[in-house]
Amino acid sequence: MTNLSLANYNSIPRVAAMVLAPDGRRLVLSVQTLSADSTRFVTSLWEVLTDGQSVPRRLTFSDKGEANPVFLPDGSLVFSSGRSDPTVKEDEAESRLWVLPATGGEARAVVSVPGGIRAIVAARATDTIVFRAQVFPGTPDIAGDADKGKKRKEAGVSAVLYDTFPIRYWDHDLGPRWSRLFRLRDVAGDRPSAVEDLSGDAINSLEEATLSLSPDGGSVVTTWRHEVGNGRRSGDLVLIVDGQRMTFPGGDYELAEPQISPDGQRVVAVAKDRGTPERAQRHFLWLGEISSGRGEIVATDFGQWPEEPQWSADGSAVFFVADQALHRPIFRFDVSSGETRQITREGAFFSVSPDPSGQVIYALRSSWSAPMEAVRVGIDGTVESLPTPGFPYELPGVVSSVESTAEDGTRLQGWLVMPKGASAEKPAPLVLWIHGGPFNSWNAWSWRWCPHLLAEHGYAVLLPDPALSTGYGQDFIQRAWGVWGDVVMRDVFTVLDDVLTRPDIDSSRVAEMGGSFGGYMSNWVAGHSDRFRAIITHASLWSLDNFQATTDEPDFWEHQFGSPYEHPERFDAASPDRAISNVRSPMLVIHGNLDYRVPISEALQLWTDLRRHEVPSQYLYFPDENHWILKPGNALAWYRTVLAFLDHHVLEQDWRRPELL
Repeated sequence: MTNLSLANYNSIPRVAAMVLAPDGRRLVLSVQTLSADSTRFVTSLWEVLTDGQSVPRRLTFSDKGEANPVFLPDGSLVFSSGRSDPTVKEDEAESRLWVLPATGGEARAVVSVPGGIRAIVAARATDTIVFRAQVFPGTPDIAGDADKGKKRKEAGVSAVLYDTFPIRYWDHDLGPRWSRLFRLRDVAGDRPSAVEDLSGDAINSLEEATLSLSPDGGSVVTTWRHEVGNGRRSGDLVLIVDGQRMTFPGGDYELAEPQISPDGQRVVAVAKDRGTPERAQRHFLWLGEISSGRGEIVATDFGQWPEEPQWSADGSAVFFVADQALHRPIFRFDVSSGETRQITREGAFFSVSPDPSGQVIYALRSSWSAPMEAVRVGIDGTVESLPTPGFPYELPGVVSSVESTAEDGTRLQGWLVMPKGASAEKPAPLVLWIHGGPFNSWNAWSWRWCPHLLAEHGYAVLLPDPALSTGYGQDFIQRAWGVWGDVVMRDVFTVLDDVLTRPDIDSSRVAEMGGSFGGYMSNWVAGHSDRFRAIITHASLWSLDNFQATTDEPDFWEHQFGSPYEHPERFDAASPDRAISNVRSPMLVIHGNLDYRVPISEALQLWTDLRRHEVPSQYLYFPDENHWILKPGNALAWYRTVLAFLDHHVLEQDWRRPELL
């Protein structure tokens, strides 16, 4: 039994992803554990047998960690790792391709890539893989890339000259190396083929691309980004075969997450349009024919946003997941009839992997009652747990769902995490925690945003899904599209007011917090309500007119608010900084310097404005963190500071500065 607490928070294994072997007999999980020196998390690969009769077995142990595992048809496992190759001297590659034979033994390196490997896909029927790797433009091959990298290092050159847009993504600068696609045949054999360059230079087109390889390994379908003018970008699906590229026309939609069918004849994808300032974005399932390049939207009557499509083994159906009313079920789309059927009910499912038999699906499942675990799902919807590192868990909080009705009659839902022992005689103080996104839902476990760590310290935590949340249909998103602040605030206050009528909650001791879009809402709430004893704002948007030009994805915001040059009033109306003179609640501002989605300038301006207006405030700054706080020591510092701030302002305890700050 694993008892979750802040004291052992970093030492608990964290399952992140899963792949299924071709014969359906074993799973490989990607699991994060604490490094030997406790300064970082390392991802290793663990084997779980699908019969559920044995404990998980760790397969890899390197200090560098392993990533991107895929199975070859014979059951051999391919993955990438930055660990050194003992057979090569003076090889400074950032990443290598490794093969772990199906029969066991030691993994061996087959390719070294100085710029790093970002993704790997394998063919169903042949010993072939395609990988996405970072190389310098203009270099003829990986060896040429290594030579250019060596020359730049020796010359002391780190500069990047851009002529494409954008130039950043989440937590890293783009370039000077850019993604290309490479193919490797006979991977498991003693003498793999020479590496083939499939895409050539594709500057800023394949960054973060998702791809799928045909069963025979002869063709690959990949997402392909391109500029459409005025700083905007769009995305296509591109088929690469015999050195030629063919584009699947998505029309008004960007096509993403492609998967080629088992017979190699069709491709399924997710079609997304980003909307306009008047109409919210939409997501659909899309089905295309490879021979003709034609495709169409399918399952048009499905009301949620499909994600992670995967073919059944016989190609007759597509399984996918979608947020739905506090959960993330698995659905089945029948290709011939066009009907969609819900498979599971409770929990949030990821890494959906249909079994070759057609009768079972393997997946990862989580909820606020348990972290990610491997499960076996029957076609009838029955779910069985499989042995998973870290399980079972004892959690400090008790989870229940809550429901309210908005002013316009809309049904509102959320989760309430109560500390054990709370009662009418000993009511708990409450923290309202608003999720990020904004297109998101509080439906899955998060190690980064963990309400149980607040419950351990006696706080009740309310997790509402307000307007703009996913899983409630298109109209639910449209309610606050291009408006944001007031509509979302009214929704969360409606749920909050209902919860505060409970006798086991102290309605006089309430705080609010949020990160990213939730941080934006924290800032909005601060300027439009004085009901909270404390407000905590992490990675938050403060001044939208400045933010829209400094974020890594500027055009994303134009789809919601319009052009900042033609309609600045829309950004102005939704910008929290316009209400700075009304802020009264003490605020804790938290930000990472390497956050490129919400740049540090937002925190700096917010902090300056708070000080100039003499708002009681503190600023927790992480020089080496991004949008999330990922290093183990910093994560503990985050929670300890949050709890100290809450204890001081909500419980009126003396301020206690965290020991190492």
